[in-house]
Amino acid sequence: RDQQHPGSAGQHGVDEGLRNQNAEQQVGAVGRQDAHQPQDDRRDATATQLGESVCVVDDASYELDGTQLLRPVSADFRAGALTVITGRSGSGKTTLLALASGWLRPSTGTVRLHATAQPSACAAVPIFADDLGVEEVLVLALALRRSEVDRDRIRQLLAALGLSELTRRRVSELSGGERQRLAVARCLVTGARLLVFDEPTAQLDRASADRVVNLLVRAAREGASVVCATHDRDLIEAADRVVDLDATVPASTLRATSQDVDPFPF
Repeated sequence: RDQQHPGSAGQHGVDEGLRNQNAEQQVGAVGRQDAHQPQDDRRDATATQLGESVCVVDDASYELDGTQLLRPVSADFRAGALTVITGRSGSGKTTLLALASGWLRPSTGTVRLHATAQPSACAAVPIFADDLGVEEVLVLALALRRSEVDRDRIRQLLAALGLSELTRRRVSELSGGERQRLAVARCLVTGARLLVFDEPTAQLDRASADRVVNLLVRAAREGASVVCATHDRDLIEAADRVVDLDATVPASTLRATSQDVDPFPF
């Protein structure tokens, strides 16, 4: 396993759970920008291969209303690898995920995304349209990307997450853990080359968490770059690469803030 070091400047800030704002909004490909530069298309043009960089974060930081939520960090998220971001609460894990997937623009430094990445994100506290059925949630995720709807694949994914008996239920009828597994399925079903998860096992019992870990490992083996912020030791052990935001940050530098990044559509 590779251990990536965030850089000598370290990290600080706070992880506000990525809350879903709109269950019908598409997560599409987003160009990456240098800080303070006009928006343009900086995505690479070639197809990804195993081991190739899907997203490169280069000395990027993020500040909101005068509060630094992430100190400068560098990381390389590669195709075919499961990368976990670790660190204390407040070290900037969620903010780094938001930068890597394009929902926040760095205050300094750069974030560059491969042209084929089309990031798909899974929030720590997922929100759905409660009147949708379980299977409909995944159909909608594909339809919004104009992807082919493969019912067999949807059912296989739900079965792998222990949700096959719930396909006729409405989202409003699901428990918190069932909603979390459905959010993981919604992210995975897109087949995006960059899959981003914030605490994907936090609300789950160990058996359900193991199902999720196995699917994340499988997605990476199939060529995706899978990036997770987590405190889960089993998920960390399963990872190919680790970005430790505590590596250069003393505990005394971490501080709480009530500001909410809220970067992902869902």
